[in-house]
Parts: sequence; C-alpha cells; structure tokens
Amino acid sequence: MVVASQVAPTEAASYVWRGAPTDSHIDYRQLLRLPTLGKLTVTDVENWLGDVGLPRHRRVEIAAEVIGEGNPPDVYEGLQEHGFWREIAEGRL
Repeated sequence: MVVASQVAPTEAASYVWRGAPTDSHIDYRQLLRLPTLGKLTVTDVENWLGDVGLPRHRRVEIAAEVIGEGNPPDVYEGLQEHGFWREIAEGRL
C-alpha cells in the first residue's frame, strides 16, 4: 500500500519507520518514507506506457492527454479519467 500525503508525518510518529530503507530488519507494520516524486515529462509517461505494452501510437496519444503540468498525482488521475486503469484491470491492453 502506498499513502500519498501533502504533509509529512512528524519524525516522532510511532507509525513511521525511522531507519534507512536499506535496513535488513525493517518493520513493515510501519510506513516507509519514499522520496518525493519530481515532475513527470511526456517522455516519462510514454516510456512507462511502453513498458506495460502499449503500441507507440497509443502511448503518444495517452501521454499527451494526461501529462498536464507533470504532477504525478494529476497524471495518475488523468490515466483514471482516460480509462487506462480499467483497461488494465479488464485485460484489454
């Protein structure tokens, strides 16, 4: 499970792992902090869509439609509105 938040939890929060993500004894009952994603580019989205098997003409079309300003949550939502996630779930890709 991934939790996206605009506000980072305090360091003292008991539900956040304080160790390094490379520690061999991570307590997976706690949340692991991930680095903040930067802006995505059209090329990033096209490449990812290629990795999941879309032909080039669909990759270019979808990436141009969903990129917006490159904010990762907005790109995700754009893919949702496009119906991309539904197509994956139904095995239509």
